[in-house]
Formats: sequence, structure tokens, C-alpha cells
Amino acid sequence: MGENIFVDGAVEIRIAGGAIRMDLASYSSEKKDEKQNPVLEKTGHTLLMTPEGFVQIYAALEKVASRLSDVGILRKKDKTDK
Repeated sequence: MGENIFVDGAVEIRIAGGAIRMDLASYSSEKKDEKQNPVLEKTGHTLLMTPEGFVQIYAALEKVASRLSDVGILRKKDKTDK
């Protein structure tokens, strides 16, 4: 079984060499922004995938987001949200 990596997001997503590359990030326990919120910092891990793999993951994440919205964990943004 592989290693689990916890992330809070991605700080950069790009296409290079025909692959999608996502630099994964976690909130810093030390660095804060001007409003004193934790800052996302690179974890040192990059997720690499083919375009086909990206499309599969994107579809799966859309389903999860929809379920989270259905149970009230996420709120769908409307055009007035920023």
C-alpha cells in the first residue's frame, strides 16, 4: 500500500511535456498573509498525470463536490459570489 499525503490544495497547475503537473500544498503553521490567515505552501510533492487521467479525476471530483453540496458541506457559488 502506498503512502498517504494530506494536502489542502495546489499552488500551481500547469501542462508541461504533455502531462498535467500539480504542485501540492498545505497550510503553513508559521507563515500568515496580511489578514493573519495561514498561507498555502508547496509540500514538495507534485502530482503528474496524463490528460486522460486528469479528465477521469476531474469527473470524479465533480461527483464528490456535488454530493458534498447535496449534504450541505459545500455551497454552490452563484454569479454574485467572488
